[in-house]
Amino acid sequence: MKTLTSKRRSYEKPKYCIRSRTLGRRLVLQQLIPTLQAEGHEVIAAQNSLDSLKGDVAAVHRALGRVSSPAILVGHSYGGTVITAAGMDERVAALVYICALAPDADETSQSLQEKFPRTDVFGHIEVADNRIWLKPSGIACFAGDLPEQEQKLVWARRACQTPILQPEA
Repeated sequence: MKTLTSKRRSYEKPKYCIRSRTLGRRLVLQQLIPTLQAEGHEVIAAQNSLDSLKGDVAAVHRALGRVSSPAILVGHSYGGTVITAAGMDERVAALVYICALAPDADETSQSLQEKFPRTDVFGHIEVADNRIWLKPSGIACFAGDLPEQEQKLVWARRACQTPILQPEA
C-alpha cells in the first residue's frame, strides 16, 4: 500500500468523501467511485438535504466520521461550496474540485455564478415550493452527452435539482 506524506503527517492511501450536487450526483458518482474503489481507496458519498449550506456541511462532517482519517473531499458543482466550508475540519487532507464552485470567504455560490453568462439550462427550470425544478426540455442542457434513455433516467431521478438556499446569518 502506498504511503503519502504531507506537512501534517504521513498516512496510507487517502479516503474520499464525495459531495455532488443532487442532479449531477449520478453522473459524477457512477464514474468516479468505482474508479477510486478499484484503486483500493475507501469512498463514501455524503447525502445532503440541500436545505442550507450549514446543513450540507454538517452532512459532510457526519460522513467524515464514517471513514478513517485523513480524507480527501471531492466536490462537483455546488458541492465545491460545501467542501470549501467543510474543508477546515482536521480530518480533511485535501480538497478536489470537479467542475465545482470554490468561493472565497466573502463570496457565495450565487455571487460566483453571477460573474458568468447564464447557461441555457436556466431557460428550462421552474420554481415551485421553494425548489428549482428542471423541466424535461432541459435535460439535454445538463446531460446532453448521455444517450437519450440515460438522460430520461437522470431526469426522472433528479428533476428537483435544488432548493432555493437562503443566505445564512
